[in-house]
Amino acid sequence: EGKTIEIFPDFTVKIDGKPHEFPYMSHKLSLERVGNWIKLDTGRGLIITGDLPSNVFTIEVSGWYFGKLAGILGTYNNEQYDELTTGDNKIVKNEDSFYNSWEVSKKCRPNGNNAVDIIQDESDVKYIKCAKVLKSTDSVHRPCFRQVNPDKAFEMCLNRDDMCAASRFYLHQCRQQGVYLPPPKECVQCVAPNAESFVAGETIRISPRSDDYQPISSAETIFIVEEKPCNKETTKHLGSLVYEVEQELTKAGISNNKYGLIGFNKKGSHSHTMDGQLLNDATNFVKGVESLTFTSYKTDTLDAILQAANYPFRAGVVKNIILLQCGGCSDLKTIQYQQVRHTLQARNIQFHILRDQEFMPGNKIPKQKILGMDRTRKYVLQNSNDKSLENMGYSVDTCSHLALLSNGSIFDSSSLSLKKVRHQKMAIDTISNRIAKSSLPSQCQVCTCEADETGAAKSVCRSCYSEMTDYISLWWNTFRHPMTIEQEINKQFQEFLNAKKNWAVLTA
Repeated sequence: EGKTIEIFPDFTVKIDGKPHEFPYMSHKLSLERVGNWIKLDTGRGLIITGDLPSNVFTIEVSGWYFGKLAGILGTYNNEQYDELTTGDNKIVKNEDSFYNSWEVSKKCRPNGNNAVDIIQDESDVKYIKCAKVLKSTDSVHRPCFRQVNPDKAFEMCLNRDDMCAASRFYLHQCRQQGVYLPPPKECVQCVAPNAESFVAGETIRISPRSDDYQPISSAETIFIVEEKPCNKETTKHLGSLVYEVEQELTKAGISNNKYGLIGFNKKGSHSHTMDGQLLNDATNFVKGVESLTFTSYKTDTLDAILQAANYPFRAGVVKNIILLQCGGCSDLKTIQYQQVRHTLQARNIQFHILRDQEFMPGNKIPKQKILGMDRTRKYVLQNSNDKSLENMGYSVDTCSHLALLSNGSIFDSSSLSLKKVRHQKMAIDTISNRIAKSSLPSQCQVCTCEADETGAAKSVCRSCYSEMTDYISLWWNTFRHPMTIEQEINKQFQEFLNAKKNWAVLTA
């Protein structure tokens, strides 16, 4: 389409020299961010997936291009003689001349050839570290060794002295062969409330106890927008709503808050970045709104909610999801519904709905605009003693159930666009106050570090159950991370085995 796309290591993007947020869609061309990956699809048989933190890129080309391509990856014609064909269609033998001929911008010019001759010294620290992941029979990559030879990744590890980047490179190759494996634990690092790190599989506890990580008073709120025409006008007021939510949270002593944005349409759900980030402060939120597009197609609401619930929230924060929806959800309580319900409840996420619907008190005309409701009360434009509100009905569907079960609320999104500015302000104040009211920091949480599908680290937190089920209190006083406890269990079990050497069945 004649577009020039520049993608930078911090996930910022320029289209034809102008800054742009993810996603970008134009005709068949699409560019989106998924976790640590960026995906560029030309819609014409060329897909580029980039793992920016490790600088690993995967290029997929349709078979229709066989014999019609040239570039730094060769000529794609199963012939070796013309692999080093330059940008001006000459065959050369010098690899540096070949690579430099395909330079697309002076700004992308490399500093030189950084490749070195590898001397494999098995006693070297670098060799031991790389071999542990890419040669050892105990490696997490071992299930893929027969499908993909790890030698190239091992050489990359020694060359770059970056075990995690080499691991991601190898895992990408394994995915192409249908083998899906997690990255090494040490390559997935989450951040605890005091800025310490804990790795994949480790669990921390956040509570007022002196030997736990201390609770934090911060919230992260994800807006989900159904990209249909009915929401086009409403989204113009999202910036004001986020501003008021931030003000209400601040009044409640909740600070350092972050906001995210997910849009969903016929192609599924996708993250909208703000200055290249999935989560940013209130002042930058409108940057993500600008990249929303609105079309009339069938959408999958539950899938979008599940993506929001799996966002990379910081450990210990209050979590809110706000759905801006045109119609309702299905009445069928499918397996997907059960999965979303379990995720919201297990992770203590408050779910709110802004929906294009009118609340009616039975068959009567309300005395004033009804804004919304939750499990305990109804919200109107002004205080009212209208008893007919007691019989007020609402659209009963799976999303409504999810909102009320999670201590959330349901509001009429049209109230954000009322004719009188004064009434708009009152509606926004009411909604933001209700969202902040339920954003109460949990005094005790248990958080586990996990990797998402792209290898990015995320903290998955839930409320504490009890002292006995979460951690054995005696050991918790000594060990901050349960991973250490696991090591202690293994150590004591090994000592037990060594003490019972006469048990041949155990020592064989």
